[in-house]
Amino acid sequence: MLLFLYIVKKVVLKNSLVLVFLSCIGHEALAWPISSQGMPISKLISQEEDINWKNLIHYENEKSVINHDSNFFLSSNGYRNSKAEYLATLKELFESNDVSDEHVICRYPARFEYILDKLGLSKNDFPKVKCDAYEEYLNKVIFDDISIVFASESNTSPSSMMGHSFLKISGQEKTHAFSYFATFDRTTSFDFFIKAFVGGVNGSYVLSSYSEKENEYLYNEKRSLWEFKLKLNQEDKKRLKAHLWELKGKNIKYNFIKHNCNTALINILKIANKDFYLDAKKTFITPIEYIQWLQDNDKISSVTFVPSETQKNAIKKFGLNYIGDAPKPTRVSFSQDILNNVTHVELSPVYQDMRDISNAYFADLESKILDFSFSYYNKNKKFTVDKIDILKMESIIDFQTTNSFSKYFRIGFENDLFNETFELNPVAEFGLGFAKKIWSTSLFVLPKIGYHYDNFSNYYITPKVGIISRIGSNIKIINSYERYFSLKDNNFGFSERFNIYLGYKISKNNDFFIDYQFYDNAKRHNGFKIGVSLHF
Repeated sequence: MLLFLYIVKKVVLKNSLVLVFLSCIGHEALAWPISSQGMPISKLISQEEDINWKNLIHYENEKSVINHDSNFFLSSNGYRNSKAEYLATLKELFESNDVSDEHVICRYPARFEYILDKLGLSKNDFPKVKCDAYEEYLNKVIFDDISIVFASESNTSPSSMMGHSFLKISGQEKTHAFSYFATFDRTTSFDFFIKAFVGGVNGSYVLSSYSEKENEYLYNEKRSLWEFKLKLNQEDKKRLKAHLWELKGKNIKYNFIKHNCNTALINILKIANKDFYLDAKKTFITPIEYIQWLQDNDKISSVTFVPSETQKNAIKKFGLNYIGDAPKPTRVSFSQDILNNVTHVELSPVYQDMRDISNAYFADLESKILDFSFSYYNKNKKFTVDKIDILKMESIIDFQTTNSFSKYFRIGFENDLFNETFELNPVAEFGLGFAKKIWSTSLFVLPKIGYHYDNFSNYYITPKVGIISRIGSNIKIINSYERYFSLKDNNFGFSERFNIYLGYKISKNNDFFIDYQFYDNAKRHNGFKIGVSLHF
């Protein structure tokens, strides 16, 4: 880590105090102008502890969420040492002889304004630099109104299953979009998901025409847009405008958990106003969860909905659904199988569950990442893991209204039915079908093909049919039947499954449920669970 020694000397030079800076490398003295009132050395080097400075370099838990090898940092240790980044910024401010767009004043205007304010300096204390590109940006991108735009979820690919959030910037009849996203080949979306989930892929901050972004979502991807206008004052907007420029052209990795479109948005907005920071104490915060938090904390002044053509048809038939009515994305359930004396626990960290009783969507959707199911056999006092779904997506969508197929995708590991030993085996399933929605009831046919390994590889086909009904605003009933046709012998513990699920919404984030399942050619034929689910 580069260490610097500071020596303060009172040197009279045109009624200014001069700070003599000594670098431990080369011992070259540099004259740094300071205000005529003087500057205590403790104040000069203490600002790196200020929360606003850490916000500028996107710190969380004493480390930046921006990857360490990004060209966003001026210090090689800047990603984990805020003091080092602070000193590196000061060094470049006073040491650089460049007066072009490459000067740190032009590249990091928000940092520059922060240092001017904290150290009581003025722009006259620094070289006159020509920031042509930054000045053009200031003149062309007007920050009168700032909105978060949420592009609704899409189950067509893993990369869009959580939706996407970005900024809409409006002023003087000009509108821009500022967005952070992963750069990837859309033909390999599952490969992208795995890379983004386990390690990270290249990401980009992009300022573009809002009309282009709007057309991309509304017409190309058929995704509706929700606009949430933010309550930011002029100083907030000024800070935000300066910082967005600092992200231009920076190599900043996208990571599905640690640094995605939503976490990037939160870290940007907390620079404008620290009250926009959501410290949820959770590993993953979804875009909808953040928007709900902003609403609860009176940070949103108005909401505008721009439906896609598909959504317009759905609204005509079934009415408008409000995305803010979605329950919290993390679901945990506790249930007791009273027929088999087995206690079950399910944990779904994110995102949607088909069993949720919500008015947020007109379609029935399920999107899960790392969904866990556990069982405790009370009689034999044995604990086991029933399944781990790495990724699961399901959509039951009215085909006539949307011209879209219902879809199913699942990849993970599962134990054999009622197996009291810990034996997780790989499973993968894919399905494509049709659904018809009549008022509040959906009828669907969803044939699936699958692979399951247990001592030998087994491929199978299973036609799945079902009915999903809503009774009022608090009750949901799901009926389904599946018949498994295996290429080889049955190796997952049953050949047919019939299920009836009844859920009752106690509150927005809490449900009571009854779940009956019948299995053919199984060790035990019936299961009857009574339980509760909690969202947080």
